Amino acid sequence: MSPVDRRRRVAYLLDELCAQFGFCLPAEARERLEADPPAGADAFAAAVYRAEGFDPTTGDPALHRRVCAVIAQSLSAPGYRDA
Repeated sequence: MSPVDRRRRVAYLLDELCAQFGFCLPAEARERLEADPPAGADAFAAAVYRAEGFDPTTGDPALHRRVCAVIAQSLSAPGYRDA
């Protein structure tokens, strides 16, 4: 997958996290994650939580699992890390 395609996929993922869970990141945080997304669902989720001003180690564990599941599904798509 090209870097442009990966960036689009991350942008779509961030849109999904906003729509489904209310994690609507500020522009700077979105740009950072789109340019250099963390590897793995847990790391990506932690980055999203921090960008929203939350501590990723506290909060609702069920919500965290759901957020990670959405992220994992997107990150596991073929070609994601091939660029």
